[in-house]
Amino acid sequence: MFVYLIFLLPLLVVSLFVFFAFRQNSKFIARCQGNGIIFGRKGGGKSLSMNFLARRVSPLSNVPISKCATVVSPVKYFDMGMNTSDTFANGIVYPMEFIKEWESVPYYLDDVNAYFPNWLDNKLKKLYPGFPLFLTLQRQLYDSYTLVSMQDNERPWKIIRELNRDFAIKVEYTRSFWFFWFRTYYVYYEKVDSVNISPYKKRKLRRGDAEIELEAQYGLIAKGYITQRKSKIDYDTRYFKSVFFSEVTK
Repeated sequence: MFVYLIFLLPLLVVSLFVFFAFRQNSKFIARCQGNGIIFGRKGGGKSLSMNFLARRVSPLSNVPISKCATVVSPVKYFDMGMNTSDTFANGIVYPMEFIKEWESVPYYLDDVNAYFPNWLDNKLKKLYPGFPLFLTLQRQLYDSYTLVSMQDNERPWKIIRELNRDFAIKVEYTRSFWFFWFRTYYVYYEKVDSVNISPYKKRKLRRGDAEIELEAQYGLIAKGYITQRKSKIDYDTRYFKSVFFSEVTK
């Protein structure tokens, strides 16, 4: 009997690990649908989280976030030709070319602070005149969405902050364990305006019906984690080194 327990106990531990990892991973995938943001400190695991998702949906992306992703520059992807919010509001629509390969394929915009800093507001409006209109109509145009990552949710271009509001994911930290695994811990916010509300503070405030009132006010706030094997990760977390130092490294 003791011998059986020796073999069954490790099997039970592994089975529970796989079960809870799969359940948490599935929750994360389900939560990351729509025009949302993933933010958090440097090295916390934002790009690892994007890579985790990209390996499952094969998105378009501004960087090679995964070998499954197709790189398309933001200038090309968000191009609306001569269409802008102003022309559309005035009932003027200029025909555009429909790109069949983009249909139902999400766009991942990694390191948005580098591409769309708010302090370049005037230049960005000239470079991306159709950007607000595209994000507003993206689901109707291509049946897709844009997921962005950033360090600080207050720093990117204000238009992104205003339009990418389906949800927010705050990546807290990533830990390596058992030699082969990464686990990234995060907080999910159903409402972007609630990102400064702590899940712990919310629980302390709960008193019977107060829980329902808080849920209505702040939306769902839930902690979670994703688990992935190190061997599956196919994104260079120092990608921009090769971009800026390509001449030096040749």
